[in-house]
Amino acid sequence: MSADRDAGGTRLLEGLRVAVVGNLNPADSGVVYQAEVLIQRFREEGAEVLPVTYQQNRYLRPIATAWELLRNAGRYDVLCCQGYSFFNWGNGALSILLGRMLGKPISMVYRGGGFREFVARFAPIVVPLLRKVDVLIVPSGFLEQEFPKHGLSARIIPNLIDLDGWPFRERERFAPKLLWVRHLRAGYNPWMAVEVLKIIRARYPEVILQMAGDGHMEGEMRQRLAEEDLGQVELLGHLPMDQLQRHYDACDVFINTTNYDNQPRSVLEAMACGLPVVSTDVGGLPFMIEDRVNGRLVPPIDPGPMADAVLEILDDPNHGHELVQGGLALARSFEWQVSRSKWAEVFRDLIPDLHTQSRAGDTQ
Repeated sequence: MSADRDAGGTRLLEGLRVAVVGNLNPADSGVVYQAEVLIQRFREEGAEVLPVTYQQNRYLRPIATAWELLRNAGRYDVLCCQGYSFFNWGNGALSILLGRMLGKPISMVYRGGGFREFVARFAPIVVPLLRKVDVLIVPSGFLEQEFPKHGLSARIIPNLIDLDGWPFRERERFAPKLLWVRHLRAGYNPWMAVEVLKIIRARYPEVILQMAGDGHMEGEMRQRLAEEDLGQVELLGHLPMDQLQRHYDACDVFINTTNYDNQPRSVLEAMACGLPVVSTDVGGLPFMIEDRVNGRLVPPIDPGPMADAVLEILDDPNHGHELVQGGLALARSFEWQVSRSKWAEVFRDLIPDLHTQSRAGDTQ
């Protein structure tokens, strides 16, 4: 069910012309990132949206971004850029420079969970560019806390999830069926999930672990799993959304082993599907999860505490049910109805006469 209008039927972004800049995925890819969700919601609220860019090649993406923003400069009045850390920073940086050159107001949603480490290495380059942004937005209290350390201020607007699209299943008991969803990259520490399975196997020999995602560690992971004869671990690779939802429904406990993060959508998806979540307590995750209320938080790197937390859920279904209910309430706080007025305020601040423009456009 769409949540695009308030009780009076008002669309909050009528008259807005916005370029949403990010690493966008084609509609048939089955993968939906936050930028695509924003594009959909902005359009439902009456905005005219220019998506930039669907170029998938990392090296060609900046060229495509520059070309699309320059060629279509007359089609948008404001920029909404997505900001990331390290090798994904370039596209956001280019968008800021082009927005300034074209005289467009700029908003940026900074999503990079590795912001602290990124700025520690590249502050002379990154911070001056972020100061050129008119409105900085972050999805979590973690980044809101980090930005003032560099003379920056930001508003919190949480990431979005549509609960209507996710199959909640109430589990009587929790079977030892573990799910892990991220890219297979060192920073997300995927092998720790395998180590967790090894510990749990001593008590629950039937335990299985499904891991959804691809990345540069996939070959190494497959080789190590074969060498250790770990047939209970299944690497699913990249999955389109409908297939991923089936795995959320089939598994019973979600584990998140990352070494750094901000506000991972996969955690919210798991909560929306009724899985208790056990996560490392890094980055923005302690700002999302309250231990033993809507999930479990454990230290990073060490698989022992995470395995203990999973075992407690398997041994005590009541504990798991409490986490599920708390997690579902948390996931609901990330629905569009909670954020839509905050986004409308952002664009009113950037374009004070937004509604005047809308009325003028209706008379032409």
